[in-house]
Amino acid sequence: MSGTTVRLTEREREVLRIMAGGATDAEIAHSCGIAVATVHTHVNALRRKLRAPNRTSAVVHGLVLGLIALDQLPLTCPFTQPAVAARWHSRLSQATG
Repeated sequence: MSGTTVRLTEREREVLRIMAGGATDAEIAHSCGIAVATVHTHVNALRRKLRAPNRTSAVVHGLVLGLIALDQLPLTCPFTQPAVAARWHSRLSQATG
């Protein structure tokens, strides 16, 4: 996906950021003030646009492509923990560098 331009709506970016924190569809729906079925629509659109087989891959692709940044993620997100962040930063640098 490197070099690929992916356009996300603001809502899709919001869902991706919340999803990165490990939130369930119900939690995302509550946070965004939308129906769970609408969350499913957004998650499916994200997976399609990011060519991701699952939610975790969608988050990683979003990070690699710069669609979301580590400092935008909830503190509950494993990617924000220092050891995990360092490991992923190294992987992301290799993937994009």
